[in-house]
Amino acid sequence: MKQLFVFHTQYNLILATGFVYDEPKQNDLILFKDFALTEELQKRLEDLFDRVLLLEGNFTKRKLSVYQKYLKIKRDCKEIKIFINEVYERVFIVGDVCVQEMATMKYAYYQNTACEFAWLEDGSNAYFHNGVSSGGLGRNAFLRFVRKHLLSCLYSLHGFYDLGKCFGDHRLLTKIYVTFPEYVRHELKHKLRQEITQQQFFKGMQFMYQGKPYHMFGPSVIFAMDKLSIYGDQLPIVDKIISQEVEEALKAGKTIYCKYHPRETEKLPALSQSNVLDSKIAMEYYLTNTTNKDITVIGIKSTSLQSSRKMGFETVSLKLSDNNDMYSFYNKIGIIVRQ
Repeated sequence: MKQLFVFHTQYNLILATGFVYDEPKQNDLILFKDFALTEELQKRLEDLFDRVLLLEGNFTKRKLSVYQKYLKIKRDCKEIKIFINEVYERVFIVGDVCVQEMATMKYAYYQNTACEFAWLEDGSNAYFHNGVSSGGLGRNAFLRFVRKHLLSCLYSLHGFYDLGKCFGDHRLLTKIYVTFPEYVRHELKHKLRQEITQQQFFKGMQFMYQGKPYHMFGPSVIFAMDKLSIYGDQLPIVDKIISQEVEEALKAGKTIYCKYHPRETEKLPALSQSNVLDSKIAMEYYLTNTTNKDITVIGIKSTSLQSSRKMGFETVSLKLSDNNDMYSFYNKIGIIVRQ
């Protein structure tokens, strides 16, 4: 079966490479470089997949004007159209609200009207609303209606343009591949669900994070931080509860580490004295290669919490909101929710 994968993040690649290894088929990859892609990893991806198309990430280092974004998307779509010169039986995407992914579905459909479109889990989005509100033309129903018709016409997407209730809810996605199929959010329960197994997850981890042992002093605590800007007015509260956790950990003789979001530009005062891990390197790399297994991972709602729990580390979510869906999910998979 000829398959195409369209991804943005290291987490996407963990799941995809494990899946590809477990079910050898003809597989191509379109990767938006929204993280620091090393030459070594690029070479291994090119060895694993039949063909690889690398595109500039949607989160560029420089701020783009509206016109520059338009030109980038047009350029991406042109390259994707040229790349899709084969017949695919299945296409996997994660960013089903992105124009480039919708264009990918269109071009694949033109090559094969029987092509199946599937969604691969993109972290916590599969299980609960993470509280990050859409801005711009996505902030209310009327503006989303305007965006749909504007972008559909602008990029000639027509019936391929759709904005579901959440990631993975695009009407053309017939199946979703997730790590916890029984716990998906209610907006996705109508979709056919396929489990990404524990074995596939660990095969993906082994492929992605082959590296030298990474020494960490133990016992230790790693704070896995979301992008700080998402907390808005609550950021001082986040700083306070993190400060309390740091104080308790130090009293217990633990070494403090922190891992900021890859696109983070700020620092949290509460973590000023911690050992800062390279934010461009995924948390999963450190957890895979660490020489210290006496680690507790603490965060609020970072996808790293799911990964660390799946890897068997004690994992704690600090309760900040009344998001019952999130905390219910965490309790079900064994993440400790701390008031």
